[in-house]
Amino acid sequence: MGKIVILKFDGDLEQAGFRVNSTVQEEIHLSDNYAFRTLTEVNGALSANPELALLIQDHWQYKYRSIGAPSARKLASKKITVRGNLYQRKQDCRESAKRLCDRLINWLNSPEFRPIDQQLREAITPYEMIRFLIRTEDNKLYKLPWEEWDLIKRHSKTEVVFGSRKRHTPGKLTDSVLRENVKILAILGHSEGIDIEKDKQQLENLRSIANVVFLVEPKRQQISDKLWEQPWDIIFFAGHSETREDTGRIYLNSQGEYLEVDEIWYGLRQAVDRGLKLAIFNSCDGLGLAQSLDDLQIPLMIVMREVVPDQVAQQFFMNFIEVFRQGKPFHLAEREAREKLQDLEDDYPCATWLPVIYQNLETPPLHWDTSIAQRPKCNLVSAALAIFIAVSLVLLVRPFGVLKSSEISAYDALMRMRLPLEQKDDRLFLITIHAQDVQAQSLEERVRYSLSDTQLEKLLQKLVKLNPAVIGLSNYRPFPIDDKKHPFLAEQFRNNSKLVTSCAVNQAEQNISGFSASPEILNLPPKERTRRLGFSNSVFDGDNRIRRDLLMMANSDQKCLSQQSFSLTVALRYLQTIDPKIDLSTPTPGKRQLGYVLFPSLTGEGVVGYPPNDQDYRGLQVLLNYRALKKVEDIADRLTLSEFLSMNEETIREKIENRIVLIGTIDQGFASLVRTPYSKGFQEDTAGLYVEAHAISQIISAVIDGRPLLQGWPREVEYLWIVLWSGVGGVLAWQFRRGFVLVFAGGIIVIILGCICYVFFLFGYWIPLVPPAIAYILAISGAIALSPVIKQR
Repeated sequence: MGKIVILKFDGDLEQAGFRVNSTVQEEIHLSDNYAFRTLTEVNGALSANPELALLIQDHWQYKYRSIGAPSARKLASKKITVRGNLYQRKQDCRESAKRLCDRLINWLNSPEFRPIDQQLREAITPYEMIRFLIRTEDNKLYKLPWEEWDLIKRHSKTEVVFGSRKRHTPGKLTDSVLRENVKILAILGHSEGIDIEKDKQQLENLRSIANVVFLVEPKRQQISDKLWEQPWDIIFFAGHSETREDTGRIYLNSQGEYLEVDEIWYGLRQAVDRGLKLAIFNSCDGLGLAQSLDDLQIPLMIVMREVVPDQVAQQFFMNFIEVFRQGKPFHLAEREAREKLQDLEDDYPCATWLPVIYQNLETPPLHWDTSIAQRPKCNLVSAALAIFIAVSLVLLVRPFGVLKSSEISAYDALMRMRLPLEQKDDRLFLITIHAQDVQAQSLEERVRYSLSDTQLEKLLQKLVKLNPAVIGLSNYRPFPIDDKKHPFLAEQFRNNSKLVTSCAVNQAEQNISGFSASPEILNLPPKERTRRLGFSNSVFDGDNRIRRDLLMMANSDQKCLSQQSFSLTVALRYLQTIDPKIDLSTPTPGKRQLGYVLFPSLTGEGVVGYPPNDQDYRGLQVLLNYRALKKVEDIADRLTLSEFLSMNEETIREKIENRIVLIGTIDQGFASLVRTPYSKGFQEDTAGLYVEAHAISQIISAVIDGRPLLQGWPREVEYLWIVLWSGVGGVLAWQFRRGFVLVFAGGIIVIILGCICYVFFLFGYWIPLVPPAIAYILAISGAIALSPVIKQR
C-alpha cells in the first residue's frame, strides 16, 4: 500500500504567513474497508511572502494569459492588454514561471519549515505510492507549482492533490475501484471556437468497458434529470468554463446558458450518495468549480488551474484515459498524463502545470479494474492490416534515428550479458600512472603533465631491457626533450622503432582540441612517422559512451600528422613482429583489410542502432567488440608506475617480453575518463587507456585468433527480419483470442526473440532486437484494435 502526506496550511500568504501541520499516514486495506494509520506528525511554519503572492498574480493573470492561447476552453470575460510578439510573450511566460518556481522552492527551504521537510524526507521513499494532500483556505496556494518541489518531482510515484481545510463527516472508507460496466455521464457543453469531438471520441472508445451517456449542449433540466435517473461512477464535462469571484460556472449551450453548482446541488448530492467516484472538468479555470463542489464531498476531481488551450485539454484527456483504463492508480495516471504535456510546452508554456487533482480528505486511491472486460476478437483481415501498418511505421521512423536510443540500450545489455567470460589478453601489459605516482614526482619537472621526462626515461630504461614487442605511450608529449638532461629518452623517441606515441587531431566542429605529437616524432621521415604515431581521438555517442573505434581519418592536422589511430598503429606494429609482410590494404573503395580480416565499416552503411549516412560517421569506424569481462579494466595484467620501477627485472620479464606494453595515466586529474557499455550508471567512468587496450586487443584477436568483429546484416535482410516478427505478432493475435493466453504467449515470443539476438551477438552479429519487438507488439495491439472496426466475414 501507499502513503498520504497531509499538509495543512492555516493562515494566509500575504500578511500572516502559515502555521503548517504535516501528517504522514499509511494506507491500510482491511477486507472491504479502507483506513489510514498515522505514522508521524510535525508542526512547522512558513512566513508571509507577499513577493510570492505578487509573482503568482503576475505569472498567471498577466504573463500566462497574455499568450492568448488560441481556442482556449474559456469564454472571454476579461480583456488583457497584450503587448509584444507571440514569441516574446512566450519567453516572458517561461521566465515568470521560473521565477515563481524558484521563489516557491526558496520559501519551502526556510528554517521554520525545515522540521517538516526533514520529516518528509525520512518518511517517504521513491518506491512507495504517495499522495501529497495540500489543505488550505488560501486560494493562492492552489496556483503554486507544487509539482516542481523536489520531494514530488523526483519521486515518480508521487503526485500533489488539493483539498480544503473544512472538516466533513467521514463516511465508510472502501477501496475505490471502477469495475465492469462503469457508468459515465458525459456533458459536452458550449463548444464555440473549440473542438470537443476528440474528447467525445476518447469516451466512445470506452464503450467496450463502460456505459457512456452523452448530453450535448444540454439544458439545465436535462442534467438534473440524468443525475437523479441512475447511479454514476464518473461525470465528465468538456466545453467552456470559468471562475468568477471564486465560484465556478460551466457554459452549457450556444444560448449562453451557464450552470453553477448550487443550481443542481441536490442532484449532485444524490450522485455522490449513490457512488459517484470521479468528476473530470476538461475545461478552463476550474479551481472555482472544485471549491464550489467541496461541500458535496465528491471523492476525486480533475480540474484545470487556468485557461487551457484546446490542444492541451485534448492531449491531456487522451493521455489520462489511456493510462487510467489500463489499471494505473488514479493519481499516477494523472501525473503521467500531465507530464506528457511537456511535448507541447514549446507552443503552450506551463502546460504541465494546468491539470490538478482536488479530492476529499477521506478518499482512498482509485483505480480502474478492466481485467474482466470483454476483449475484442481478432480476425484475419485486421491481423493482415495490422502487420502492414506495424512494419510501415517501424521502417518509416527507423532511418531517422527515432529508435536509436532504445537499440543502443539493447546493445549495451547484450554486451554485458555475454557468457562465458573471456580471459585477459596475455599479449598486452599495462603500466598505469595513478595519483600517487603523479604526486611522487617533482612539479617543476612535470610542468602541467602527469609524467615527467625523468620518470619516463627511468621507465623506458628498464622497459627496453625487458624486450617488449611494442611500447605504446598513450600520454601526450607535445614538448621537445632536452638532449643534455635526458639523452636516453631523446634517443628512444628518435630511433626506437618499437615505441609508438599518440597525439590528438584538432576537430573544431566536434569541440575537440588537438594535442601535438612529440617534436622528435614529427621530425621523422613520413614512412617511419606513420609506423610510430597514432591519433587517440574517440567517437562518443550522445550518452558519452564509447561503442565505436575510429581507426582512420581522411584528414589530420599539422600538429598530429597521423591518419591512423593509436590502437591501429600499435596493433599493426605488433602483428608485423609476427609477420613482417602484413599490412593494411584497400580491397574495395572505402574498405580496409588487415591480413584476412575485413573491417566492417559503419561509414555510409550504419548498423542496427546507427542509421545509415549519419553525419557522425567520419573516417573508418567499426563497432568496438569489448572483451567479455566482469570489468573493462580487467583487459590485461597491469602494474602501477611505482610498482614497476620497484620490481626486479627478472621477476617481471615474463610479463613484458614480446608483449605490447601500454603506458598511460588513469588519474582523473589528467586522464580522459569515458563511459562504456559496461557503465551502468552515469558515474561509472573508466580511463581511456583501458578502452584503447580493448581496441588493440580487438584488432590483434581478430587477425590472430579469428575473434569476430561486430557487424550487422545487410539492410534488406534487416527489413525481412522485422516483417517476419510483425507477421508472428499478427498471426498470434489472430489465433489466440483469449486475452490472458495472448499476453502469456506474447511474452514468451519476446523472450525467444531476445535469445535469438543474444546468440547472434555472441557470434559477432548485432541484429535488430527493438524494431522487430516493436513491430511485433504493434501488430498484436493493432490487430485487436482494428477487429471491432473490420467486421468478421
